[in-house]
Amino acid sequence: MSAPLCRCCGKPIAKKSRLVWLVAGRPLTKAEKHCAPEIGRYVAVDSLPRSREECQKFANGAVLSISRTKAYWGTADRGGLDTFTEWDGVSYGDPYFCKGACAKAFGYAAAQREAAQ
Repeated sequence: MSAPLCRCCGKPIAKKSRLVWLVAGRPLTKAEKHCAPEIGRYVAVDSLPRSREECQKFANGAVLSISRTKAYWGTADRGGLDTFTEWDGVSYGDPYFCKGACAKAFGYAAAQREAAQ
């Protein structure tokens, strides 16, 4: 199945993804356990994964993007991955439009057409 298209401009509508934070070497705090699920979630791991394939083990769907720990940026040892985004395979940001500007333009066009009749 391909992504739904915007009714105004025809571009594919963005996937609705969630951020997953990986916490290594300690249990999750109370705040981390109760993170709003629509924003993202925390996962406690023994050691940080080093590839997209290893992140897939902790994902509830497809892994869309990965991010390395900031502590290792610019060093020879790239370190592990501490965040990734996941997609459930069916959810999109909006059922009809790619962005608010397209929804607004479509609404104005509909109102103008009705006013002209």
